[in-house]
Amino acid sequence: MTRSLQGRLSVGLSMAIVCMGLLAGLASFWLAFDEAQEYQDASLRQIAVLIPPEHWPTVEKPVATPLDVDPDARIVVQALTTSQPLTAPLLKLPIHLSGGFHTVDVAGQNWRVFVRRVAPGKKLAVAQSTDVRSDAAFDSALRTLMPLLLLVPLLIVFARYLVLRSLAPVHALAQAADAQNAEYPEPLPASEVPEEIAPFLRAINRLLERVKLLMTQQRRFVADAAHELRTPLTALSLQAQNLERAESLAECKQRLLPLKSGLERSRHLLDQLLSLARQQAAEAAHQPVDLAAIARLVVEDLHPLAEQKNLDFGLELQGALWVEGTEAALRSLLRN
Repeated sequence: MTRSLQGRLSVGLSMAIVCMGLLAGLASFWLAFDEAQEYQDASLRQIAVLIPPEHWPTVEKPVATPLDVDPDARIVVQALTTSQPLTAPLLKLPIHLSGGFHTVDVAGQNWRVFVRRVAPGKKLAVAQSTDVRSDAAFDSALRTLMPLLLLVPLLIVFARYLVLRSLAPVHALAQAADAQNAEYPEPLPASEVPEEIAPFLRAINRLLERVKLLMTQQRRFVADAAHELRTPLTALSLQAQNLERAESLAECKQRLLPLKSGLERSRHLLDQLLSLARQQAAEAAHQPVDLAAIARLVVEDLHPLAEQKNLDFGLELQGALWVEGTEAALRSLLRN
C-alpha cells in the first residue's frame, strides 16, 4: 500500500532538516574552530605587545627564570637571547626565529610561538602548546553546536505540525464527503482548499453534479414508470374480470383476444420504458413517428377503462400523421 502523502512529507522534511543541520553544524564547527585559533593567535600577539621592551631580559643581564608562565593556559613568555642564562629556559626555542608566528617542535611537542622583535638581538617569544590551543578551540567550537543540536528536533516537530496544518483542509473535505446525503449529493466547499487541490476538487464536484442528475433521472423514471403502468395494469385486470364472466367457450375465446393484445402492449410499453431510461442521460434522438398509430394503441389500452365507466370512447382516423419525436414520449403524452 502506498504511504500517505502526510507521511512522505513528514519523513522527507525531517531527513532534509537533519541533513541540512549536519552540514550547517560541520560548517559552524569548522568556522568556530578556525576563529578560536585566530583569537588565540591574537592573544599571543597582544601579550607580546603589552610587555614593554625595558622589562625584557638583556644579554648583559640574563634572568634566571622565564619571564612569565601561565599554568592554566600554558602560555610561556621568554626572551630569545644568544647569551647563556643562569638557568635553562623552560622552552628551548631556536634563537634565529624571525618576527611573527611560528609553529615549533620542542622536545616532541608542538608550540605556537609569536616573536616580537624591536632591535637586532632583542626579541621576545610568547608561546603556547598546540594541544592546549586545539583543546580550547574544540571546546569553543563544540559549544556553538549545542543550539543547533537543540534546534534540529524542534524544526522536525515544527515541520510535522506544518504538514498537519497544510493537509487539514483535505481531511475536512473527506469528512464533508462522508457526510453527504447519498440521494441528494451537494458540491463540496472550495473556500479553504489549497490551490494544488482545487482542480481535483472541481473534478469531484462535477462528478457529484452528474451523480445528482442521474439520481434525479432515476427518481423521475420510477415515478413515470409507475404512472405509465398503472393504467395498462388496471385495463388488464378489467379484461380478466370480463373473461371470468364469460358463459361459453366461444365467448371466453373472444374475450381472451383483447387480454392477449393488452399483455403484448404492456410488454411493448415496458420495452419503451427501459429504452427511455437509457435515453434520459442524453437527449433522445428524434425520428419520424406515426402519431395516428400511437393514438390507436393508446385508445386500445384505455378502452377497458372506458367500458367500465360506460364512456363512449373511440378514435377517428383519416390516415397516417407523421411527426418528429420519440414514440414513448408521444404515447405518454396522448395517454395523459
